[in-house]
Amino acid sequence: MKQKKFLVVMILIASLSTINSTTATDDQDIYCDGADLIFPTDMWVTGVNCHQDGQVTDSEIIDVPVEGRHNVYGVVHRGNPGQCQTNEDFYLEVNSEFGPETEDDLDPCAQTIREDYLGEFYFDPGENEVIMHTASICPPDVHPNSVDIRDICVYYGEEIPEFSALTGGIATILSIGLILLFRKRK
Repeated sequence: MKQKKFLVVMILIASLSTINSTTATDDQDIYCDGADLIFPTDMWVTGVNCHQDGQVTDSEIIDVPVEGRHNVYGVVHRGNPGQCQTNEDFYLEVNSEFGPETEDDLDPCAQTIREDYLGEFYFDPGENEVIMHTASICPPDVHPNSVDIRDICVYYGEEIPEFSALTGGIATILSIGLILLFRKRK
C-alpha cells in the first residue's frame, strides 16, 4: 500500500512540474502562450496605393538564439473605429522565405486582435530580419486596409535540450514508480 501511495505522489509531482502556472496579465501572455520567444513590435502596412501616407512593407530585426526552422505567429490588430476595411491581409518574409498570406476578418467593420499563424521559417542564430509585406492593392480595393503586428511569437521547431532533460527526468521517475508497483504485485 505504501508503494501505491508513493507512486501516486510521484505521478502528482511529475504532473505538477509540467503545468505552466503563469497568469495572463497582458496581450503577450494571452496570445503567445507557450512561445519560446516574444518580440514586441509596431510593424504595420497598408495596401498598395490605398493610402497617401501608406507603407507596403515594414521590418524588424529579432534576435533568435537557436538556429533552425521555427513557427512564427503574430498578435495581429485589424480594424479602426468608424472605418470598414476590406482585405487587411499580409505575409512575412524571413531569410528569403515567404509565409502564407493571412486572412482578414469576415466582417470588414470588425476590430480584432488575434494570434495568426505567419509561417515556418529558417532562422540563423542571432539577428534575423522579419519583413511584413502587404497583400492588398487599390484598386480594386477602395479602403485603407491597414493592419499591424503587435507581437511576434516564435515557437522553436526543434527540440530544446532543457526540455528533453525535463521530459527524460519525469519519464525516469514514472518508470521507477511503475517497476516498484509491479514488483510488489509479483
